[in-house]
Amino acid sequence: MNNKYSIYKIIKYRSGFLLLIFIVILILLVTFLISIASTMFSERQTGYRYGTIVDKAIRGKIISQDGYTLSFSEPKFEAQINTLSIDPTKKELFVKLFSIYSDIKESEVLERFQNKNGALIRGRISLSKNLSASQASRIKELNFKLKGLKVFRPLDETKPHLVFGLDVIAISENRRYPYENVLTPVVGYTQNEHQQNSNYLIPKAQKGLEKAYNPYIKPYSNGFVESKKDALGTVLRDGDSNYLQRVDGMDLYLNVPVNFQFLIEEIIDKAVYSLDAQEIMVGVMESKTGKIRALASTSRFNPEHILKKDVKRLNPHFAEYLYEPGSVIKPITMAIALENKKITTKDSIDVEGGVMEINKKYIIKDDEAFTTLTPEEILTHSSNIGIAKIAWRNSGAELFNGYSRWGLAKKSGIDLSIENVGRIKTAQQLDQITASGGSSYGYGMFVNFAQLLRAYSAFNNEGIMSTPQIVDYVKD
Repeated sequence: MNNKYSIYKIIKYRSGFLLLIFIVILILLVTFLISIASTMFSERQTGYRYGTIVDKAIRGKIISQDGYTLSFSEPKFEAQINTLSIDPTKKELFVKLFSIYSDIKESEVLERFQNKNGALIRGRISLSKNLSASQASRIKELNFKLKGLKVFRPLDETKPHLVFGLDVIAISENRRYPYENVLTPVVGYTQNEHQQNSNYLIPKAQKGLEKAYNPYIKPYSNGFVESKKDALGTVLRDGDSNYLQRVDGMDLYLNVPVNFQFLIEEIIDKAVYSLDAQEIMVGVMESKTGKIRALASTSRFNPEHILKKDVKRLNPHFAEYLYEPGSVIKPITMAIALENKKITTKDSIDVEGGVMEINKKYIIKDDEAFTTLTPEEILTHSSNIGIAKIAWRNSGAELFNGYSRWGLAKKSGIDLSIENVGRIKTAQQLDQITASGGSSYGYGMFVNFAQLLRAYSAFNNEGIMSTPQIVDYVKD
């Protein structure tokens, strides 16, 4: 009886043990199958991490009529390295090769490894913050070569597979003006500021064409590459990578040829000293089309290197500076009188021998003494008395409406970022002899240069004024 009980007990024990082993094997098998299924059906459970490389979009170019690039953007990069990741026995090789690839002297590279006290820095340093796109590409190429030469070593000996090398980081977009002060202040300038929620610096338009056309030439959207990263965090580009092309700002194509602009600037630069003038402005415009062929000022600056003395030169005075125009208004006053049929070209005007006293406070004088002059001779000899007498034949309302039709005290429409319109006397004021007399030869009113450029286009365009246009077109 006891033997049978013992055998039964042994069989029961073995059965339980076998059942336990079977359950364990079954659990392991199910776990293995789940792992296989997860690997097959889930791309992101492969052990890879995913990363993104951003390709920064940049501002468009400003290009002259004869094909010269007056303004363009280029990204700037920084090269960083952890000094502890360089094998001390191969530091000299690193410095020599980095100098060759970056165009930086070896002595300057070595200085980056030291603090202000001359002690070696143990940790991350910046080797250069002024690398161009081509230099940055060469440094990236160098990084792979240095890894192949075993120049870098792991920072943690327990993780020998983690070897970090050179880091090349985009830090800013720099605006370049290769022809320096040519066509300034018309071209305008920019100032770098931090992009929102980023340390990346981007140019912000301040004045001129840069500001006026900023909605067109500013960067539209960044591109990117999204793909797997290796153990070192390097984004791997392969067939499974996602790409989005960057969209840069549009380019501005001007009506102004640089060669002609430069010639005009050369001439007025010499004249401003001989005339002892504060500033000379010159505009050349096609009357029928309004296309600006030159817009030159002696008050220029280099947009890449703005100095304290340049502060007054930053504003394009062609549209922002208001002044009393003087005798250049006489042809417009004459045209108003002719249009209102107040005179004919054959009339003879008494010009009082060159001096006319209106009252004790108001005396009009001419530079030359004549008894009478025709309308044409009044303009030829620039007679203040003659043009004032012609103006007085018009009512205040006729003069006011006339000056307004000629675009005075109105925007010329020139494509700059700011335009100050100035002012003329009211119709009621122009009914007064002193106000209308002064206005007839350009005193007591304020205009800008672009308004006069537009007004004068009517004289050789069959009475039609053309809007001054610096930019011909914009293009992707």
